[in-house]
Amino acid sequence: MPSLYRVRAAALCLLLAACGTSSDPVSDLCTVDGSLDLSEGLPGATVVFTGRPTSELFDTVVHVGGVEAEVVSVDRSDDCVFCDACVTDADCTGCETSCADCDAVCETCVETTTFLVPDLLPQETTVVLQNLWGSTDPIPFTVLGEDTGYTGARRRRTQGFRLPSLLPFTN
Repeated sequence: MPSLYRVRAAALCLLLAACGTSSDPVSDLCTVDGSLDLSEGLPGATVVFTGRPTSELFDTVVHVGGVEAEVVSVDRSDDCVFCDACVTDADCTGCETSCADCDAVCETCVETTTFLVPDLLPQETTVVLQNLWGSTDPIPFTVLGEDTGYTGARRRRTQGFRLPSLLPFTN
């Protein structure tokens, strides 16, 4: 018969496993729609996503090529107050496509999320924004970099001595 200690430990493990470990503050309530002001940028460049619905800075995550980017700000224009009131009065969910009564009012509401391109190697990739409302579909984005000639191949080290050249010496 298992000891009481083992039974309690097993129960605690099951309880912790049931709680989940994801800390992403996202839901699948709706698709976040919008676009980027840039289609390419160097690491550290500022990129602005314009679209909706947005939420708050603390629950917004942006991934560039699967790497979390620093979110600098989440802003809403003053006209968004009227959109919010309409959505509340119409008893809508807050998703743009689910509240036809408020489309005209919400059209003037501008919502932006500003983020920095993370330190990545040059590549064609995607950006995904996630927040309390849901997430965007992947948006194509190119991370730029200086052309260093790097091809990804490993260089052979010579352990402190130079290999002789096979080319004849020329002046």
